[in-house]
Amino acid sequence: MIDWYVILFLAIVLLIFHMGEFAGHKDAAAYVRLSGKNQVSTGTVSMLFRFLTGTFVFIPVYLTVSRGYLAGLVLSSAGVAVLLWFSRKISRMNDNFAAFQHLGALLQERMPERGRMAVYVLLFVAGSEGLLLSTALANSFMKIVFSIQPIWTSSILFFFVFVFSGMGGAGGVQKMGRWLLFGFFTGITILPVATILYHGVSSIHERFVQLPGANWDGGELLVAALLFMVFTAGHLLVYYLISGDLLAVKRTRLKATIGLTAICWSSMPVAVSVIVVYLMSRGGGTGISGLLNSMGHAFSTPLLYVLAVSVLSCLALSLGVSLHHLAGLLIPHFKEEQGAYKGYSSSLVLCLLFYGASFVVDFTTVFIFYIHLFVSLCLPLWLLLGYRVRWGWELSLVLLASNGLGLWISFTSELLTGISVNLGISSAVLFFLFIRKIRTM
Repeated sequence: MIDWYVILFLAIVLLIFHMGEFAGHKDAAAYVRLSGKNQVSTGTVSMLFRFLTGTFVFIPVYLTVSRGYLAGLVLSSAGVAVLLWFSRKISRMNDNFAAFQHLGALLQERMPERGRMAVYVLLFVAGSEGLLLSTALANSFMKIVFSIQPIWTSSILFFFVFVFSGMGGAGGVQKMGRWLLFGFFTGITILPVATILYHGVSSIHERFVQLPGANWDGGELLVAALLFMVFTAGHLLVYYLISGDLLAVKRTRLKATIGLTAICWSSMPVAVSVIVVYLMSRGGGTGISGLLNSMGHAFSTPLLYVLAVSVLSCLALSLGVSLHHLAGLLIPHFKEEQGAYKGYSSSLVLCLLFYGASFVVDFTTVFIFYIHLFVSLCLPLWLLLGYRVRWGWELSLVLLASNGLGLWISFTSELLTGISVNLGISSAVLFFLFIRKIRTM
């Protein structure tokens, strides 16, 4: 086992080292966004912050454990395909969005007040995904692997994230985020290499071939891949609307930015899958709990430190990015001269709110809820960005109704069935409404 106070010491050193990035913003613009124009490296790092953290790491790992290594590989490939598709569409999306100063101006033109508020709330809830899910993952990881109670993990994690993101704003996320991303990449590089060097390729291969390739048949695997593509596209569109990172990247560098992100993201599941398959082959039980229980016995103490730093870096960055995006949605509603100070206050309130929620929510329920939310948001957000159609209250009603029915089916029957029903109903109704509105224009 490891002494987790060493990890806490490293976190404190990072905070002290970057203390100059925290607070002291002159206005809300400096708090929300870095000064000057984004370069390709900043745009790429911003996307990596979002797509190498939280849910996007958890889903391929979860499916590798629960459904076989082929399931994780297929879904990772599907995610890369969506990123490459997005790189071809981003220039046109920026052209459509360029006429608006912010998200509120876009929604004001495309929707009436009641419908606009509902969509705004849905985007806010979608942006909170990192705060809830990543905290739950961190609590489970530290409790099962290192026997640390959730109250300590959540308290330290939220304090750390509030300082580097809630007070640091865009500067804190960029500077601290680079260190956290470096810690994550270090972990997923060292652990597979050390595992192979220590146990040998032939030993790992013998254990690997004994594992089931996939517990789903071909049809179920195809459905899961298609739904994950929709989920990823919905996540991309939410990120695009609430962050504004890609609007600041030069047009000639957009495809390169997203292409580099796709390359980095596609390499991540491969490295993680090596670790997961090795742990599964050790006979540490089935499911996430069995996998986590085997970690403390499978790795030596130095590798346990690397594992802890890697996992906590990934989850802390997910929390920080989510908190920063939510604060960015709130700040435009404050007066300019008080925007930065109210941003600090709103970040503190958000931290306290989600800190309390992390102890009362059921992780599985929340995880399924966010899958449904991002799947149902994909098509309407694409229509909002791509077409000059004015929507009414029906858009919000369709989203709420399809989500409710899909969630009910997922909890009473099957997860994939519920998500498919959610997507099918919302797509059919929205397509019908879209055709009707086009004809009346």
